[in-house]
Amino acid sequence: MKNDYTKSIDWSPVERALQDGTFSGYKIAVIETEKIFRNLLNERIPEKTFDLRLERAREFISALKELEHARAMHSHIMDEAGFDISREDTKEIIAGYWRAISDLQKIDRDAVAPQSGRIFSRITRRHYAIVGVSLFTILIAIFFLGETDMGRRICTLFVTISRVCLFYGIPALALCAVLIAGFLFYRKRKWSSPEE
Repeated sequence: MKNDYTKSIDWSPVERALQDGTFSGYKIAVIETEKIFRNLLNERIPEKTFDLRLERAREFISALKELEHARAMHSHIMDEAGFDISREDTKEIIAGYWRAISDLQKIDRDAVAPQSGRIFSRITRRHYAIVGVSLFTILIAIFFLGETDMGRRICTLFVTISRVCLFYGIPALALCAVLIAGFLFYRKRKWSSPEE
């Protein structure tokens, strides 16, 4: 299972483009090599998007700077119509891809868990205890507040504070906000109107 894709890599489009010996042939060779890289990346790294796969592949690729250079050259080829590369540049670019492809071929897809799934499972496992302790604390607090004299007094105090905030505090803040907005509007209008 590990080497299924390794055996099926077809480098012949790259070789044919290099044998063409023209600037357009060199560009096609780089484009075909990028396709091989993308296909292998999709095969080996089980993430949802290409960007996530590429980010995850960084930990497996030994010659990362060479790959980054090769992909930058590929971007120039795709984005700039007059961008030309020499045969030597093309070989260097393909060598950068080849090193990364060789590293990716060593990866067993089944041994690489999706990063997003690992993060989610790690977070949930870590937080199960926190959620459990929080629920237990809330249940104890409810029991305390409902069953003891002091708890009932605390509840009465909270209800009183809530009523004051709801029926007096919020309307008072709203009234202050309206007064300040009115004052600022009047002041802005007074300054912006030309004096006669």
